[in-house]
Amino acid sequence: MSIHLILNTHTPDRLARTILGLANQTRPADSVTVTCDGDAKDLYDAVAKAHADTQLPITLIRRGKVTPDRLGQVRNNAVRQLIASNAIDAADGLIFLDGDVVPAPDFVERHARCLTQGELTLARRFELTEAQTNAFDDNALRNKRWPVEITPDQHDAIRKREARYRRQLFMKRLGLGKPHKPKILGGNFSTTFNIFNAINGMDETFSGWGTEDDDFARRAYAAGARPVIALSRIAAFHQYHPTRAPGKHRDSDNHDRIKQGKVPPRCERGLENPMDQPRIVVDTFGRAMGNEQ
Repeated sequence: MSIHLILNTHTPDRLARTILGLANQTRPADSVTVTCDGDAKDLYDAVAKAHADTQLPITLIRRGKVTPDRLGQVRNNAVRQLIASNAIDAADGLIFLDGDVVPAPDFVERHARCLTQGELTLARRFELTEAQTNAFDDNALRNKRWPVEITPDQHDAIRKREARYRRQLFMKRLGLGKPHKPKILGGNFSTTFNIFNAINGMDETFSGWGTEDDDFARRAYAAGARPVIALSRIAAFHQYHPTRAPGKHRDSDNHDRIKQGKVPPRCERGLENPMDQPRIVVDTFGRAMGNEQ
């Protein structure tokens, strides 16, 4: 199984540390794609510098900013590029990571292991405080060590959430519970390309903040994806910054769409039949440069 890591972002802030983490893995990803909600030059410059600093081969995908944003489309753009370049097979794995989340050194290795046990890996991240983010040790990443000390309370929060997910999975096996639970975190999960392709990827009709990952989960489950709950096994570190989230999850404009319950596994506007968007520009670092589509 080849593993393709897709890193989505809309800003160059905090991207360097995430790429540093990806460049120092015990099991490197077979490809790394940075896919952007925007085409500003500072995004290009940040990825170019990160490649120069780490020598990690990176494909960069940019397109003009869409308002309100369509994060699902940004992720689909990366998978479409993998397909167009004949870089992916049905049995391969896809890891999705937010551009402000730094992977632990065994992050890719553990995701890959989980994908041999099921088609959908559920992970989380440690929510770093401002002080922890300021104390972040980049040299620890270079030496394949955790870059920050995690508190007992932070570990406990992950364990409690994992226990809740296991209860939800038990209920799902009894035919009970909500169709999208146990839920995925869009900023840290993995799936097989076979499942991603079968359900037509992310639904690009979701716009604005939140719930596009809940929709993906309920459709993946409907298509037969077996979840692997790995919250305490796969470590990642979310760098502190002011959030764009509207508040509680139910405050999202998309919340009512998830309350609809069951939907067909395959969405209409996704990997195939995408929503209109500005022209896509593809640059590669570590291979031939300057490709466009």
